Amino acid sequence: MLLLMEADKEILDGFVEEIRALEKVLKSIVQKMISSKLKDMKLFEQYGQTIDRVYGTAATLGFNELAEYTKSLKDLSYKCSQSDNEKGIRKTAEMLIHCLKYLDQICKGIHDAEELKKVRYLMSVDISKAEKLCRSYFFSINRVSCEIKKN
Repeated sequence: MLLLMEADKEILDGFVEEIRALEKVLKSIVQKMISSKLKDMKLFEQYGQTIDRVYGTAATLGFNELAEYTKSLKDLSYKCSQSDNEKGIRKTAEMLIHCLKYLDQICKGIHDAEELKKVRYLMSVDISKAEKLCRSYFFSINRVSCEIKKN
């Protein structure tokens, strides 16, 4: 049993390292979004591609709430990248910035069930917000993954 606990801790610590590395990439993307005054829509797609990596690992490790949350942001990011709705773009950017805070809280509290419980609640609220944003501002957009360019 001790070996299993050590392995679990090792896996969680590896997950935290992955999140921290991706968090740096996401922060850089957000900074570029802000610098472009939310006009460079490719940055929203890049955010979606990056958060998709967190989604994949979270789903694999059984962090279902985090997986659902990051998937909702991925979908929102991709839809937003195809839109010119300024209010929807601004609200999406705000959610993407909040995500950075949640990822930080998850990394700090990964071994603390009570801390994770708080973050899970906040993420569940944001999942509903992301779904509402998609319905309200991006309802006519169907593509929710990166586009593969055909030769």
